[in-house]
Amino acid sequence: VVADCLARTCRVKNDFVARYGGEEFAVLLWDTTLKRGLVSAERLLDAVRAARVQHEGQEIRVTASMGIAEVTPGETAARWIERADKALYEAKNRGRNRIHEAPVV
Repeated sequence: VVADCLARTCRVKNDFVARYGGEEFAVLLWDTTLKRGLVSAERLLDAVRAARVQHEGQEIRVTASMGIAEVTPGETAARWIERADKALYEAKNRGRNRIHEAPVV
């Protein structure tokens, strides 16, 4: 349900959504600034919050925590992913169901 919600909400053909871990997803936005990425993340978070899952006759609300990071010139992919992952866990630590931006290096 979450993967479908994320994929339907991405607006650019080259945007990419993939399961990254058990309940973690990666969304890659090509040629996007951090400012525009934050707008996209807000739209994605709103879509996930609006999603409902039916389970054993009950409606379950879905929440999400998001970490976002813009690739900086000369940065390795591993370092960029590490910064985004740290931002994700910071969002979770700050109460979940929110977005946290990784500091620019």
